[in-house]
Amino acid sequence: MNAETALTREHRADVFLDSIIEGPSNWSVRPVAEFFYEKEFGQSETISGLIGLIWRVRDNLSFDIGLRHALKNGHPVNEVRAGLTFGFPLGQFGGRSAQSR
Repeated sequence: MNAETALTREHRADVFLDSIIEGPSNWSVRPVAEFFYEKEFGQSETISGLIGLIWRVRDNLSFDIGLRHALKNGHPVNEVRAGLTFGFPLGQFGGRSAQSR
């Protein structure tokens, strides 16, 4: 869960809420859902939901795909999203992987 408040350069209040829920990390293919809300008062409002899948090919490589539906200032927006996450060792940190998206 992420939450943020801010004051824009135009001196408008802005609020942001986001929550991502994923299936168990030991599943090779797991479901994911995201809920998002942002409002810049007097300017714009976005509400969206995403459902998708994450496929872990191996420990340092995953692919993801999702369908997103949003309302931006009352207008519908539909998207298909795809991405990949890869890891690589950072020698000075004891062989742990850093994730990049």
